[in-house]
Amino acid sequence: MKNRTLLAIALEIGFAGVLAVAQTAAPPAGQPTGPPPAAKPAAPKPVVRKPPTQVDSVIQLAKAGMSETFIIKYLQKNNKPADLTPTDMVKLKEGGVSETVIGVMMDPASASAPPAEVPVPQPIPVAVNTPPPAPPSPDVQGDWRGILTTTGTGVPIVFHLGPGGAGTADSPKQKALGMPVQYSMSGSQATINVPSVGATYIASVNASQMSGTFSQNGLTFPLTLTLGGPAEEAPTPKPARVVASGDWKGAIEDKIQQAYPVTQFTGDKTDIVTTGAVLMLKKNGLVLYAGDALATANTYRAGKITQNLLGAFQRNTTDGTVRTFVKGEKFWITQIDAKDDGLFLQFISDPLPDNRYHGTLKFPWGKNTRPPAEEISALVAEVVQNVGTPPAQPEPAQKQMTPIQPPPPPDPALAPIAPPPPPPVTLAVGQTREQAIAAMGQPEKIANVGTKQILYFKNLKVTLVGGKVTVIE
Repeated sequence: MKNRTLLAIALEIGFAGVLAVAQTAAPPAGQPTGPPPAAKPAAPKPVVRKPPTQVDSVIQLAKAGMSETFIIKYLQKNNKPADLTPTDMVKLKEGGVSETVIGVMMDPASASAPPAEVPVPQPIPVAVNTPPPAPPSPDVQGDWRGILTTTGTGVPIVFHLGPGGAGTADSPKQKALGMPVQYSMSGSQATINVPSVGATYIASVNASQMSGTFSQNGLTFPLTLTLGGPAEEAPTPKPARVVASGDWKGAIEDKIQQAYPVTQFTGDKTDIVTTGAVLMLKKNGLVLYAGDALATANTYRAGKITQNLLGAFQRNTTDGTVRTFVKGEKFWITQIDAKDDGLFLQFISDPLPDNRYHGTLKFPWGKNTRPPAEEISALVAEVVQNVGTPPAQPEPAQKQMTPIQPPPPPDPALAPIAPPPPPPVTLAVGQTREQAIAAMGQPEKIANVGTKQILYFKNLKVTLVGGKVTVIE
């Protein structure tokens, strides 16, 4: 029965299939037969773009240069936690996204709101009394001229200031030229250094004039310079004066004048008007200067003779106008002058052989000191000795004396006895000038002719060459 049923089903299925085929194969009546029509092509399916994932959006914002704060605000606004896989996290990190942003993507509520920007308070302007800028330093380039005055004498000084703080200094009358200098400016104050002589000049500049102080070897001197102008004439040294007693400086001058009488010279220092003491030097190192230049200044201190600025300048000369006198050499004293800070003696020599050398020697003391005359006289005696005219002696005080009775008249029967003849005058060729004066007395006149010096005595003329008697007429 079972087998019959399965067979019946198979037959039914086979019949139905045949019928379907027959129905398909046989067209309906009245229709033409032919090939079936071609099938229409299928229409293309539309492309559906997936929206960017949150991971791609954040990477895009980071690559666009958005700040971390802006990206966090964007994530907080959407407030959609992302279920990130490790692959997503690596992709975000490689795309330039920080770990802070990745953490906010997974939990937008975990990020606190960024702090609000606090405006920076602007400083309140305060009025400040700012001093005006210092005026620029004046340009001091050029030639500055003046006279440096010391102990009544002076010397012309010229500074040639060039660019870059360098220049040269000249002392024309000493023939010391081209000494290097360095200078600098601070406002209107100029500082000029002369290293070769250890000198410094500090002055205030006012247009075309400098006024200040010149310092060298511990000594200071006022000095005024003029830009481009000619040097002033040196002041004429004051002549020897007759000192007066009554004050402590006058007492010193009187004491020295008594021991060393002053010799008066003519204005051009060629002839002696009044002969005074001949001095012999007892120390080495007295610097005197020849010609018409100003006198050299020397100082005696601690047993030695040293030179000040003028002497330092003159040591640079090589033309024979400077001479250093040594122990045993002789000269005249022409001036004695006691001041607040020392005693100044001026000397002049005989022609050696043609030039007379002259200069100043200072015996210093403190400005608030009044040394006794005996002390200063002892210091002078350490340096010079009077070997010519004896020092003048003060007149002794008058004493009460018994009147001297006049001598009895001579016997009228006897003729008066003539006085004995004077001893013969000892004068010979080869003697020194001092010996000639000692033998003949003071000359009535002295003349200098070239290298010769002629002494005119009464009824006698003596010619000297090099300080020695050569002709007696």
